Amino acid sequence: MKMTLQQQLCEKLMPFVVLNIIPYNITSPEANSEYSYLPDERNIKNAILVIESARLTYRGNYSCEATNLATFHRITKPAVAVTFLRVKGKLAALWPFLGICAEVFILCAIILVYEKRRNKADPDESDTDQSPEQ
Repeated sequence: MKMTLQQQLCEKLMPFVVLNIIPYNITSPEANSEYSYLPDERNIKNAILVIESARLTYRGNYSCEATNLATFHRITKPAVAVTFLRVKGKLAALWPFLGICAEVFILCAIILVYEKRRNKADPDESDTDQSPEQ
């Protein structure tokens, strides 16, 4: 499964973006077989992080730090945004469905056992209407 994280930047000056994957401390935008960095539509380098094959181990905090010329001269602080990425397995939606099926099966079994015991206890009573003899 391919996953893309993009930082929305609204700076008028051309910012420099550092996407930081906090659990792995990956800060360098070098090419890798697992992830890559792309420019956005305004041609800002490293603004988009593309993970080619998302795994459960990629769950965690991702931070994006945008700096520009003013932050290099310590006039302003860099803009930092942190997001928590949740990666679920392919069969994650199957477990609630199996739980509901198991619950229905158990309830049907309880009803069946209860009905059999009730019928053994009251053999004289039946569901048909018997009229008295005249």
